[in-house]
Amino acid sequence: MKKLQFLVVLTSLCICLFGFSQEPNKMQQVLASHDAVMEKMPELVILVGELQSKADTTHAKEKYQTYIDSLKSANQAMMSWMQGFGERFTTDEMMKGKTLSEEKKVWLLAEEQKIETVREKVDRSIDQAKKVLQH
Repeated sequence: MKKLQFLVVLTSLCICLFGFSQEPNKMQQVLASHDAVMEKMPELVILVGELQSKADTTHAKEKYQTYIDSLKSANQAMMSWMQGFGERFTTDEMMKGKTLSEEKKVWLLAEEQKIETVREKVDRSIDQAKKVLQH
């Protein structure tokens, strides 16, 4: 019985010290947020096409154009974020976990907020476009 208790304690200690998987670092979290937004981009493009088709076949073009512009603006926000992020961080920092300078750690926190704002803009524009297409 003592061997079993020792084994349980030893296993628990190993799990606490090493874990089964490492917790993602801030860079990984920001890149995961980017990836989540990128998954929505094909839907955004499809909605632009659907809205454009509606706009081309109706007299109320400006109604649809507003939502087309919103989707395009969300897409541009994403492209701008990616360009700015790529200018601030190297591939090694993004993909290989290279240690960031203190300045870059501050930048990364700012980029985290920016990608969250982009996500909100993308989600909002997609939701609004879907609603107008349903009516």
